[in-house]
Amino acid sequence: MRVAIVSTYRPRACGIAVFSSDLRGALLEADSSVTVEVVSVVRGTRRTHPPEVVATIRQHVASDYAQAAAELDQRDVDVVLIEHEYGIFGGDAGDFVLDFAGELRCRSS
Repeated sequence: MRVAIVSTYRPRACGIAVFSSDLRGALLEADSSVTVEVVSVVRGTRRTHPPEVVATIRQHVASDYAQAAAELDQRDVDVVLIEHEYGIFGGDAGDFVLDFAGELRCRSS
């Protein structure tokens, strides 16, 4: 199974980023057949991330959300876990995340 976590992530210093990293580790530890990739939500410019980060979303750049969804679709992701906290996602009250979810075409079994 291929899982993607969409959230803030290391090296960003925030509680959700730490949680997402720990969650990824726990999922991998629980089942070695699972692949867990990350889409990191960043403020401002993209930065260097660990190799598990397959895409970044600049918080206030609407087109990044569609690009990240397309990247996950190309990777044949089965499950997308969106970590939400007020202020992470861009748009009016964070509604860019709804555009992202609408663009996903995860394969069905």
